[in-house]
Amino acid sequence: MPPTDENIIECRDVTVRFGSQTVLDSLTLNVKRGERLVILGGSGAGKSTLLNLMAAETHATSGKILIDGKNLCAMPEAERDEYRKSIGVLFQSGALFQSMTIGENVALPLREHTDLGDDTIETIVKIKLELVGLREHAHKLPSQISGGMKKRAGLARALAMDPKVIFYDEPSAGLDPVSVTEVDQLMIGLNETLGVTTVVITHEMVSAFRVAHRLVLMDQGKFVADGPPDEMKNSDDPLVYQFVNGLAEGPLADRRDRDAYTADLLGETPAL
Repeated sequence: MPPTDENIIECRDVTVRFGSQTVLDSLTLNVKRGERLVILGGSGAGKSTLLNLMAAETHATSGKILIDGKNLCAMPEAERDEYRKSIGVLFQSGALFQSMTIGENVALPLREHTDLGDDTIETIVKIKLELVGLREHAHKLPSQISGGMKKRAGLARALAMDPKVIFYDEPSAGLDPVSVTEVDQLMIGLNETLGVTTVVITHEMVSAFRVAHRLVLMDQGKFVADGPPDEMKNSDDPLVYQFVNGLAEGPLADRRDRDAYTADLLGETPAL
């Protein structure tokens, strides 16, 4: 199912500051309904902060985040809680409760946020686990399954409430290449089958190019590039080209060396 022309998320001039540090600097971003958007950027670029904003886990200093036209930044907390129930988040580790079985983990949001009976919840859990290929492992504890299976179990839990958007925070982190491919195919399949809007943060470029309808690149709290995978891969911008192709030389490396030298001269870091 291709993305529509309708925006499900609109970030308008979003700024986040922590003290004197500006983490996000007047960002503007539209996410289309049904789109698979991948957000790229180096450490400290502001990716996780942006994801946390869109998932209603933190607040912007200024600007608007519109969800289906409603300003998330101006919502009272009760309404923000309702919004959180309409989205899914897959954390880096899967964030499963170790004392609960896989099935119990998936059932948890249904037990916490609905009045559904046990039989209905059990059926929903089976359906969600089947979607990620884990139905036969429902009785196992997280310690009894592999890293890739933990990610899939976390995704099943993220799907429990039939979200309209799923946010993925480094879904490939800590996985072997085969598991990365499996998770990527699962993200694509869920997007195409269920039409769920997909927003991914990743450093894994092979995964990013495989999954994305569109890529955006962040640098120092701003967007510096936005486009489909082929366009980004062959960008004429030296900074974009260096990042997406994983090159050691280029403006990012030059800036890092220059900033480190300046900090050393100012006594902000110990001399080597």
